[in-house]
Amino acid sequence: MKRWGWFLLAATMLAGCDGCKKSERVSPLAFVAQDTDAVLEIQDIGALSQLPAYVQTHLGAVINKAQIDSLRQELELTIGFDPTTPEGLKKAGLPSSGVVAAALSADGTGALWLIPVDDPKLLMPLLSRQVKARSGADKEKTTKAGDVEITTLSNEFGPEVVERAAYGVAKGHVFLAFGKDATKRITEALARKPNESILEHPEYKALTASLGPKYHARVIAPAGGAALNQGIQLLGRLTPEVRGMTLPIEEQIRGAGWNVSLEPDALRVKGRVRLTETGLANAKKVFAPKTAVGPGVVSLDLPDTVIHAQAAVDPVALIRVLAPEGTPARQRLESMFGRVKNDVQIDVEDELIPLLSGHGALALGVGNLEGKAFREIVGNPRGFLWTAFALGTDDAKALVAKEQRLDEGLKLRGLEVVPRKFNNIDLRSIRPQKGDVALVETFALPKAWVFANEPAIADRIILNGGGKDQLGGSKGAVLELRLKTLANQLAKFDQSSLPLLWRGMVAKGLDLVKLFDRAEAKAVLADDGLDVSGALVFAK
Repeated sequence: MKRWGWFLLAATMLAGCDGCKKSERVSPLAFVAQDTDAVLEIQDIGALSQLPAYVQTHLGAVINKAQIDSLRQELELTIGFDPTTPEGLKKAGLPSSGVVAAALSADGTGALWLIPVDDPKLLMPLLSRQVKARSGADKEKTTKAGDVEITTLSNEFGPEVVERAAYGVAKGHVFLAFGKDATKRITEALARKPNESILEHPEYKALTASLGPKYHARVIAPAGGAALNQGIQLLGRLTPEVRGMTLPIEEQIRGAGWNVSLEPDALRVKGRVRLTETGLANAKKVFAPKTAVGPGVVSLDLPDTVIHAQAAVDPVALIRVLAPEGTPARQRLESMFGRVKNDVQIDVEDELIPLLSGHGALALGVGNLEGKAFREIVGNPRGFLWTAFALGTDDAKALVAKEQRLDEGLKLRGLEVVPRKFNNIDLRSIRPQKGDVALVETFALPKAWVFANEPAIADRIILNGGGKDQLGGSKGAVLELRLKTLANQLAKFDQSSLPLLWRGMVAKGLDLVKLFDRAEAKAVLADDGLDVSGALVFAK
């Protein structure tokens, strides 16, 4: 059943529902508790019928109609009906339209799904079979909550009984719960009064008002920072790097929510993180660069840049907020600063950071692959990738002077600094002693100190007058992956030099990249917190 639930989520996000007929049944959100960590809402189950045509229109280059039909047949064999047609929904006793909701625990211990139903006699046999198969339960028990029959599935370990799932039908919905308290989740939902539901939660109301009504699926987390830290702890079970990590945000985030909608040109995400008074005050301090962005920072926006990032923050405030005094994060940061000071005799916090304006940019790109063989690229991947970053500053000369203090240490490591000049700009070219290939070049531009790993890229940055402020004057951060640019560069590579078994996979991968223009993510300061947005834009 979990697989089916996530399929409904993914499919609905990929389907349009403008003009869908609205159901008159009570909203499933009326049964969701106010203390729920997060609630998932799928706007219309009936929109699934539009999915096959949409997939074929936008992804036809990598998945054809025959493959789509095969997937639909497999789905019908798996769950007993085809949810991508009105006839399939009717066969399963599901309505042609209606909201699906799920109350989710941030720590992953359970969930309550609420699915609209017209004919339980048709749906329940299909549902029962799926839940039993996916829960792994070996025991079944039926109880009643008032006049509602609830089926509980569990496992027995000696005297211990562990609930896996429970389900029942009431008030025009299937109540389907997972986790050790599955039955309790359903009985409490059935008894919930309208004024006790999440619909009356002040933070839920504020978030839905901020996000607006245009969405196909959305997630609202009124618990804010506490829920986010629980999610981080859950991730820590799978990722050792974040195990035991918490962020100092529980007193700073009121709540967060995201709308997901598929528009004709893109899959878009619109998010809002609402902050407490303390959190908003800190955000205003963090997103407060000292000056306006300078031309040296935006000069990294080259026509063939594949990955471009830009930020406008106050680095001092950022450190104070994310690594407060006395915290483990602060201790790790001080340890890193201490190693730098020991190695090169520069105090990062006292000497370097005060020189920064808070603006910065990063650019990565792919070199010319035309006529290059696979072995050449594998043998020297660095030779086909270029990187550049810029740090905003109102005193680039002072930063260069600090950098010159590294020269003696570079000599001890077998490197030397060779000065060169291009377009009246002084560059420092760092290369192996007695070598003629530059490893890194650094130089100052108006209001920026710039690093590039290739002289040719450094020259192009110096000459670039068409760079664009990707933040448009806002305070925040933005990341862009330019897939169309990447596809154009990869298309020059001679795939005949690949091992035979790889050619088909690489060709399919390139076909997939060609479907998109770009992917982007952005976070900027708003009146009550942060506006967060993202998009996967289709190629025209």
